[in-house]
Amino acid sequence: MLVELKYILPVTTKGRTYYYYRRDGKSYGRIRGEFGSTEFLQNYHRKNGQFEGGSIDVPDSFSDVCAKYLASPEYKGLADSTKRQYRTYIDQLRLIFGAYDIRSIRRRRIKEYRDAISEKPGRANVSMRVMSTVYQWAIESDIVQVNPVSKIKPLPIGEHKAWPESVLVEVLENAPPDLARLIAFALYTGQRKSDCIKARWDDIEDGGIKFKQQKTGAEVWVPIQPELERVLKNTPRRGVMILTTQTGRPWTISNIDDAFRRLETHGCVLHGLRKNAAIILVEAGCSTEEVKSWTGHKSDQMAAHYVKQARQRELAKNALARIIAKL
Repeated sequence: MLVELKYILPVTTKGRTYYYYRRDGKSYGRIRGEFGSTEFLQNYHRKNGQFEGGSIDVPDSFSDVCAKYLASPEYKGLADSTKRQYRTYIDQLRLIFGAYDIRSIRRRRIKEYRDAISEKPGRANVSMRVMSTVYQWAIESDIVQVNPVSKIKPLPIGEHKAWPESVLVEVLENAPPDLARLIAFALYTGQRKSDCIKARWDDIEDGGIKFKQQKTGAEVWVPIQPELERVLKNTPRRGVMILTTQTGRPWTISNIDDAFRRLETHGCVLHGLRKNAAIILVEAGCSTEEVKSWTGHKSDQMAAHYVKQARQRELAKNALARIIAKL
């Protein structure tokens, strides 16, 4: 917990409390940021690292090992989207742990950082996974012997829930036209947002749309059902990409995230529409193999994860029909 961090001196002035880094009888300045925030923890570790970790340029500091990992064949062999994600999280981790010798970082300190960013558990878990990857690479490179992240349990985040029909109708009515088209496209193709925004007009062939999924590398051909056909007919051609923003530019992940923050979706996220797509397929009588062929899932287990809600609903409806038949 943050209250266990050493060398923090609270000073209250005019009803407000500020926190300073004080060590060996000397003050080394105020720790900027709201107490408990990620900014606060980052600034704390910068100051503390000056005493305990030395320079980030020192060989085998956490930052030095991160730089070596980013130059490694293991990192360079990742998919471009994965490399971008890893680089973002590594940059954040280097701000906090960069000056420390990688062998000196304790699990307790890593958990303190994870807990400080736990308001977004998904991101906290990815941060821990990326840090663990760096440590695993360091083990294989004979820099460290132990991975202190390996036994830190992921924070619970729950499942991406399917959109209730009432929410879907409301959002499609209230969303700007270009965002509404993106939502409908994701619903009727069942693809991840990273794949939806890469779809091109010339990917349409033989009454379907070809996708090469960034996450898995799977190649998927999705038939254009009547609802999707109506979406495509109402989509203006502003370039090679099917989906564009109001200004005619291709969507980016950050554009989508910003747009969703301005839209009331009652807690639903775009990824949840993959479950909606699976539900539509199951309720139409499709098998698990047919669902996998549409969504691109490679394992029965992952497909089942998406269709279990539809199966439960279908079974419940069957049970209701039996009850009514006996009345």
